[in-house]
Amino acid sequence: MALEYDESSCDTIFDDTLDIFTVEDDEKIRVDVPVVIIPSPKKRVCTNNEPRTGAGRPALQTKYPDLVPSVNNFVRQHGFSAQQRRRSSVGNCGVSLKQIQKHVKENLPEVGIVHTSTLLRLTVPPNRRQSSAKRYSRSVEAKVPAKKNCVRKQNTDSHYLASRVKYRVEFAMQNEQFFSVMSCDTMNKINVGTLAVSRYHQHQRLFPLDDGPNYLDHDFPAGAGYKITPVGHMLLQRKSDENIFAYDELGRLHYRFPRTGPAYIVNRSQKFHALTIETHINDLVPLLHDQVGKDKTMCLLIVDGGPDWNQRSWSVILYMARLFKLCNLDFLCSTSYAPGHSAYNPIEHLWSPLSKTLTGITFPDRLPGETPPSQQTNLSAVEKKAKEAKEAKVFDVAIDSLNALWDGKDFDGFPITSKGQKCLEQSSPFCDYDIIHDLLKHARKATERPDVVEDFAFAMTHGDRRSGEFSLMKCDSEACSYCTAHPPSEAVKKVLNEVRIHGGLPSPSFDPDHPTHYKTYLDAMKCDFEKPDIGLVKHREKGLGSCPVCPAYVFLSLADKVQHTRLLHSKSR
Repeated sequence: MALEYDESSCDTIFDDTLDIFTVEDDEKIRVDVPVVIIPSPKKRVCTNNEPRTGAGRPALQTKYPDLVPSVNNFVRQHGFSAQQRRRSSVGNCGVSLKQIQKHVKENLPEVGIVHTSTLLRLTVPPNRRQSSAKRYSRSVEAKVPAKKNCVRKQNTDSHYLASRVKYRVEFAMQNEQFFSVMSCDTMNKINVGTLAVSRYHQHQRLFPLDDGPNYLDHDFPAGAGYKITPVGHMLLQRKSDENIFAYDELGRLHYRFPRTGPAYIVNRSQKFHALTIETHINDLVPLLHDQVGKDKTMCLLIVDGGPDWNQRSWSVILYMARLFKLCNLDFLCSTSYAPGHSAYNPIEHLWSPLSKTLTGITFPDRLPGETPPSQQTNLSAVEKKAKEAKEAKVFDVAIDSLNALWDGKDFDGFPITSKGQKCLEQSSPFCDYDIIHDLLKHARKATERPDVVEDFAFAMTHGDRRSGEFSLMKCDSEACSYCTAHPPSEAVKKVLNEVRIHGGLPSPSFDPDHPTHYKTYLDAMKCDFEKPDIGLVKHREKGLGSCPVCPAYVFLSLADKVQHTRLLHSKSR
């Protein structure tokens, strides 16, 4: 290779024989210099942070082939599922590196003592996106996992009940111009006097370096009942840019299931207001009055099926009838998922962001400059009454503070409205739950209240009671004084007649083209409906059937059958 040199740029040049010559003349000379290109070491590039491969001493798992199977088996024996299967003994749930080290030493003596860092490199990297992930061989399929708490209570009918909820929502979306769909639930109680929510909620706010959060080392309760109970109702709405139809993973057509909407929360003191079906009905009355004013006279309630919403309860059935009449509804349905599966209720997703707003907050349990009422003891009757008034004031202040934090916020673009009920404020429009509950427990006593018997009889003759569901619908009989005096609109009447023609709302049945899936709502409406609850395993096992006089009333227990007959059909026996 020919190179040109200028003497001003160099004094001497070394040739390939290392003989030196001097450039004396002021002119360019041409010298042939052999150029040797020495290749640089090729850099190994690891894509996706995969383990390194190449030269070096043999890996431990290569040198000792029994190492990885032995460690994998040891880890598997102490997995979470293995611990759950143990009945008569207690073992380790998960293992530490020290325990693996001991296991290798005892079971593979030829390997000897392996350092814990070496054992760690045999596992799966904590974060495969980090560059350090290439140091892990992934031979042992184990790592420190993220904690999960999404295990549901096992229920043989959970799939059926979830499909039924979807049927009801699609029925509402098919007639959304007449329907309001409410997702109802109660949030975990909020503490007063200690941290409002668990200390395990992580802060997502900035603090000065020298003034960060520092809490008491114990969360002792301030007093019995020192909690606030938030009750939520979410009006599920489809966003304006969303299509009313959607396809599932099998390509089947559905009406879209809206998951969010405007939320309404009512906060109460647990110490002054018990949570019952009457509480929920009182909260729903103003919301449904507003919806009826918009010509939405049909309502679907998705509830959790707990004690205060359990469709087995006669109190729940009676208060549903009261709500139906008071709001002049044409159709009302309360449905729920399987017990232990209320996490699928859409409003459940609202509780997490609301809880985060309370991280690190403590609502005071005393009035300024006074001893907490819960610590005031040995009081006279007059002093006890004054103490009750002070406690009411403490809770009212806490509830007002809570409303200030929540009211006006938004969730998925929809507003949140937060209100409270004063501690000494009487519930309205209904305030006789204790009396009603006592009457319904004793069928003979109930006959002393004709209004109660009348409302309950209305619920039985206009209702459809199934496992986890109760619905009311106006009839077309001229003999019914209430429905004749409060007829539905012609458009709604067509929808109700369609339901009557099919003998009620559809029950899920399996899709012959997809044996592990239920039919879609649209497919179910094209077929003959199955009998109510016939698809429920537990209902078939009990074999109780339904009332011969009220065929839409499904018996849920033998006691339910006896009480129903005694209260409503005793004269016909």
